[in-house]
Amino acid sequence: MRRRIAMAVVAAALLTASSASARAALLTKTYQFKPDIVLQVGESVEGGLRLDSIQIFLPSSTGVPGLRTGGVPRAEISISNLGSSRQMFGLAIVLLDDEGRLLGAANGGPRVFPLRPNRQGTFRLVLDGVNGEAYKATQFKIALETKP
Repeated sequence: MRRRIAMAVVAAALLTASSASARAALLTKTYQFKPDIVLQVGESVEGGLRLDSIQIFLPSSTGVPGLRTGGVPRAEISISNLGSSRQMFGLAIVLLDDEGRLLGAANGGPRVFPLRPNRQGTFRLVLDGVNGEAYKATQFKIALETKP
């Protein structure tokens, strides 16, 4: 019984030590919002992930702001893994107006398979919840966070 408790304590200590050394890296940036334009970024986080480009698409309208006829807003984000190991990560994007009001939000990233070394992936984030005034956006924020 004591031996099992001692082994459990050692296992918990090793798990705590390994999780403390494997911390997530976070990159957050704010950019001017320009729909349908590819923004080349080139920012990297510790571990070898690079945020290559961002493109935000607004659905087509019939000339009336806010009247969407072509779906929901979405962002396509390209990430490269320049590191030597497979990487899991999360992405988040929010659209804001001049007053800082949140007009749309989405998150995503690889769900099952990590991004392999020396590969690039394009991830589609759909702003399908709050998005009725996305056409009023003047800036957006993006976050890239590695997962240990």
